[in-house]
Amino acid sequence: MRASTDTTGNIGNAQDGARILGSDNTNIGDGTFAGTNVFGFNSGSGLYFPASNPSDAPTIKGNFLGVGADGVSDIGNGTNGLYLAGTSNAVIGGAGTERNISSGNTDYGIRLTSSTNIDLVGNYIGTTADGLTALPNRIGVYVTVGNGINLGNGNSANRNLISGNTNDGAIFISTNTATVAGNYFGVNTTGNTVLANSWSALAIQNSTNIQIGGHLSGEENILSGSAAGSGLYIYGGSSAVTVEGNIIGLGADETTAIGNTHAGIFIQ
Repeated sequence: MRASTDTTGNIGNAQDGARILGSDNTNIGDGTFAGTNVFGFNSGSGLYFPASNPSDAPTIKGNFLGVGADGVSDIGNGTNGLYLAGTSNAVIGGAGTERNISSGNTDYGIRLTSSTNIDLVGNYIGTTADGLTALPNRIGVYVTVGNGINLGNGNSANRNLISGNTNDGAIFISTNTATVAGNYFGVNTTGNTVLANSWSALAIQNSTNIQIGGHLSGEENILSGSAAGSGLYIYGGSSAVTVEGNIIGLGADETTAIGNTHAGIFIQ
């Protein structure tokens, strides 16, 4: 399916590419080439699940949100690539061809609002489909009032690549219980070349019970290369934040310097 794309760059739908109301167990994409959906040129979001009629247990895999089917063309949506509001028990992405590419959007690559038990795994956010070149969103991942949010799971096959965005890579605001494990921030898919987010790689504001990294192999995040911010910024009354085992200011090889312009970790 192609939602509002053309070869001339004309604007498509006046609102969203697809809006899903109160639909449970919906599958958007399946990780195959034939099942790939391309959402671009919409004035609103590429794909939107509104809180006014919430959905449960959607699976969103293998879609291009703001990037063309060639994996490099900027066909960004006017607000978000993907927006889930009031949604529960969603799986966004997966290994290999199940990853979503959400890039080139005016606001957020992936936005979650008042959503619960969400797994974001294996996605490329702010880059082209090969993970080598920036195709920026303003913010890669934007989570507000979330609960039970998993960004990565410590399995390298399910690593999110969140790089190249013009503001933060990812930010959690007023969220209770989240895990951020095994992701690349501020580098390209090789892990050893800078692909900067302009502000902080990861920001935590007014949130609690947040696990960043871990002590097991594969759970470490790379938090590097921020052009005008920190690798990790914790502020605004956040509490019970655990930070362990991450690589900050270096590449995946732990020898290549990919420093953050501000602090590695900044707690305020």
